[in-house]
Amino acid sequence: MRIALIAVTFLAATASTTTAQTIFDAITHGDIHLVREHIASGTDVNEASELTGTRPLHYSAYRGHAGIVAALLQAGADPNLRTKSGELRTSDRGTALHLAADGGNIEIVVALLNAGANPSARDDSGWTPLHYAAFDGHAEIVTTLLGAGADATIKDRLGRTPIMINDQFKNLLTGSAYERLKRATN
Repeated sequence: MRIALIAVTFLAATASTTTAQTIFDAITHGDIHLVREHIASGTDVNEASELTGTRPLHYSAYRGHAGIVAALLQAGADPNLRTKSGELRTSDRGTALHLAADGGNIEIVVALLNAGANPSARDDSGWTPLHYAAFDGHAEIVTTLLGAGADATIKDRLGRTPIMINDQFKNLLTGSAYERLKRATN
């Protein structure tokens, strides 16, 4: 009887903790089960956090949680919504694809593109996901974005294309990805 009472007490404490957590708390901890509970209970997967302006899909892409990104997309998360502020990493009011490209997460980039993410979406600085991938030297992501139709001729607010960003800063992008980006720019 005492074991049953302890188990019931533990379950009650766990349930109250679980329901008190936000979907963002679940994402922070990479807890896909809790994210699914939030989805099942009707949490709006496109609603931005009042505190940061970030949406669950953006935060999941930023944190690199591919399984959670997939669950959110399946639940109707819009891959083309922008953050309401520039709180995450360097993306200034960008999409989840900006964050995934910047973070170098090819699995999330592919999932977002398959869900209809715009590979040429611009953030407030005029950067596209391709700008971020070129800046950080993420060759596979550059190639994937170009294959998905990303426009390599888009210039940021300072007049720089993704190839110019690579050449001006880090020169991390080399080989066939660099050559493909260079051809796409001309």
